[in-house]
Amino acid sequence: MSGRSRLRLAASWATAITHLGLLGPRRRSIGPANALSLLRANLPAGRWSPVLAIASDVADGWLARRTTPTAFGAYADGLADVVFWTRQAWAREPSGLLRAAAAAAWLLPLPAIGAAYFLSGRTVDYPRPVLVRRLSAGVQALLAARAGAGRFEG
Repeated sequence: MSGRSRLRLAASWATAITHLGLLGPRRRSIGPANALSLLRANLPAGRWSPVLAIASDVADGWLARRTTPTAFGAYADGLADVVFWTRQAWAREPSGLLRAAAAAAWLLPLPAIGAAYFLSGRTVDYPRPVLVRRLSAGVQALLAARAGAGRFEG
């Protein structure tokens, strides 16, 4: 592992550890669904990584619906998508327009949520309207198809 990879892995796990209180008072582990989300966030960018990311996203959603969902999982799932797909787009996608669209789709909500925190004086839930979820899934599918077809750099 390169130094940057080790630093990124340590930062993601430190973030997860500091948010374990979101699991709830009776939970003794993060559980398999949350573990899949954390693993997805740490997948390297590559030709077949999008297939693994989509499979882990489907699997963690399926597991979460069959167990007791946690607030931690609700946050971890979306953040894992942002981390993986932004890294995939910037590392492997040759189209500058698609890289910019992916970054905007996943990163622009962050300043909006931050502003809402400060303006309202309280925490707000991450808004995930149906249209945003469908657009996000479409960008993910497009990036996955292009990576699988070998349309990437390196």
